[in-house]
Amino acid sequence: METGFSKGAHGGGMEAKEGILELAKLKEQTKMDRQNIEHLEDRIKYLEETNMTTTDGIIRRYKNALKRFTKFGSMKKAFTKINVDRNTIARTAIIAELAITYPDTFKELLPTDDVNEKISEFVERCRRAITKEMTETIAAKKNVNSSYQ
Repeated sequence: METGFSKGAHGGGMEAKEGILELAKLKEQTKMDRQNIEHLEDRIKYLEETNMTTTDGIIRRYKNALKRFTKFGSMKKAFTKINVDRNTIARTAIIAELAITYPDTFKELLPTDDVNEKISEFVERCRRAITKEMTETIAAKKNVNSSYQ
């Protein structure tokens, strides 16, 4: 006599357990996917905020490097932690140094809205604007380190 059940009493229970297990795996995968999406969204936001084609971004990156240097005691480690090449910092450091030490002079040098100036051109204008006395003051502040941040 046939009961209408194809798997018998225990077979149906196995299918239910497999279904529950598969559902749990899918929920875990969904959770991991959401975390991955959040991470990628955070990374995009970080990259957008740290756009180094602006003077604000350059200054922020420079200050971040100084903060990391204070923590790790090595510029190489600091640059590695903020994921930036030493030469990138070296090429644009004058912008941050001038902005930190001589903010009024820096503001005077900022390009007007209608000027589409490259960062490299702005760096050169900053270099030309710095006097010998300014260079000495910047060097002294860098040696003291903590007052420079």
